[in-house]
Amino acid sequence: MPEALITYFGQLAKVNCDGNCKKACGLNGRPKVQLSADEDDYAFLADDELGEAPADPGTYEGNDAKPESAAGFPNKWCVRECERCARSKPGECDLPLAIKSFSKRVYNLNWRNAVEKSRDEIPNVNELDEISGMTEAEFRAWAELAGERAQALSDILAKVFTPAVREET
Repeated sequence: MPEALITYFGQLAKVNCDGNCKKACGLNGRPKVQLSADEDDYAFLADDELGEAPADPGTYEGNDAKPESAAGFPNKWCVRECERCARSKPGECDLPLAIKSFSKRVYNLNWRNAVEKSRDEIPNVNELDEISGMTEAEFRAWAELAGERAQALSDILAKVFTPAVREET
């Protein structure tokens, strides 16, 4: 996986990507699905929902276009336009930087990503064969874990949907 240190707006930054240029469409070109009437409520499609991206998606940063392969990483297009490129926050270039993944849909609204992550972590109650084969102690542990995940999800949703209270001036 390509990784590099660059100067970004006058500061040192770490950038990386998964090197899968054949699936890179660019932030403005990656196919997405609209999830509600809110224009910001959409999800980028997962890699397995797409074919290969165009070799030239028609977007440029300065004189830089999408590279043909990860050997061209990083250029300005990668850092500013590629949806697969991760960039460190200012002053954090010495910290590990997670590689972005499009193995699943990526939601624009952070709370939707949290909901999807919680769904993956909550044991599936429809797996009756697994449940029926559990001892009572194993079932109690499974139920406790499911309850903790459900409470975490409930807390996330409460934060997202609780209206902010503003003071009138």
